[in-house]
Amino acid sequence: ESVICNADFDPAESVECLGSNWVLTGGFSIDTHAACCSDATGTITQYGVLIVGTPYEISINVSSVIGTLYIYNGATQVAEINEIGITTFVFAATSDDLSMVIQNADHSVCVATISAKPLSLNMAFGVINSAGNTLDVETYAAAPSFFTFAQNTVTITFPWSHFDVEDGQCYTIGFADGCSNLNGQFG
Repeated sequence: ESVICNADFDPAESVECLGSNWVLTGGFSIDTHAACCSDATGTITQYGVLIVGTPYEISINVSSVIGTLYIYNGATQVAEINEIGITTFVFAATSDDLSMVIQNADHSVCVATISAKPLSLNMAFGVINSAGNTLDVETYAAAPSFFTFAQNTVTITFPWSHFDVEDGQCYTIGFADGCSNLNGQFG
């Protein structure tokens, strides 16, 4: 379920969100079920909706765009959108807010919907030896620096020295979602 308040920009729901979560600056406005900005720079932000350290899947449905719409989590740019349609990407929150920004007055955008769905923190990977035994397991909760989220992928990066591996041996990396893999097997 999305954590975004008034994800479809319904004017009847906007009053509730404007009072606590939505902040519009510059040329952004909510009109006829869309958040639009044209012929001006502008930002629309929801504060307090994300939990720092949690990975999120964001889907933004852009109904019109000229130029580029920038998506920020705090001061960190997490995506750029310059096409009509639904764009989906994943990132780990470093701040509790999510912003859509038009940085050039010659650009314009209308966003029909936006959703931010938290992903499972139960992600883990294991190092498996050639005999099929799991030597070690690292979870997102224990080692978030090993997991990088970009667009719709997660990349695992780690130093081999972190694990008790032997030179000249073969190893396999197994990835698991703890919600579906409850027994901790990675091989």
